[in-house]
Amino acid sequence: MSLTHSMQLLDFADQMAEVLRRHPLAPWKGEKPVWLIGRLLQEVGALQQAVLDDAPPSDVLERAAEVACFALMTADCYGCLGTERS
Repeated sequence: MSLTHSMQLLDFADQMAEVLRRHPLAPWKGEKPVWLIGRLLQEVGALQQAVLDDAPPSDVLERAAEVACFALMTADCYGCLGTERS
């Protein structure tokens, strides 16, 4: 991974952390992955609308981070995170 990609990834992870701090979505551990996917799709719609509306970059970044947070929660509830994978 290039230094540029590493920096972008860190910046995006910081934005995801900020979204989770501002909008405590936890506890998501008890949710069904399919419910979280439904929420993820709602957030994708909001991201799409922000792009279509030519929203400011900061708004698009926040929407993209919200999508990523729901993807993370889905993976976590499905047992993909915090455990050894084969």
